Amino acid sequence: MKAKQQGLTLIEALITMLVASVGLLSLAAAQLKSLQYAHNSFNYTIALVEGNNAVETIWPDINNFFDGSKPFNSAYTDSLSTYPSHQLQLNTGTPGTLCTNFPVTVSWADERLQDGNVNAAVIEASFPNLTGVPSC
Repeated sequence: MKAKQQGLTLIEALITMLVASVGLLSLAAAQLKSLQYAHNSFNYTIALVEGNNAVETIWPDINNFFDGSKPFNSAYTDSLSTYPSHQLQLNTGTPGTLCTNFPVTVSWADERLQDGNVNAAVIEASFPNLTGVPSC
């Protein structure tokens, strides 16, 4: 009479452990990448908020800039940045001047993502056209 096999052999158990290990490591890598993208999305949201805050801060003073009663200089623009991890750039053309429309770029560094994409949010600021004020 032939003996029936009962249970797993050592090779079957090792193969099962290998397949399970590869699967769990793949899940861990996917979770890590998901967390990296979530953090980058958080930075993008902060950049949008900072860019919009800069535009909203400029808005009440817009007439003072255009009539020359308040200077639009680096002291004013440097005060617009509120997050040290993000760099705010106003592309207004000639330094010290303000146009009715210009891009506001907020960028940040994220060393964890090596996908080659630029980490920046760009907002197009647009103010009403005023007489004698150039648009960039």
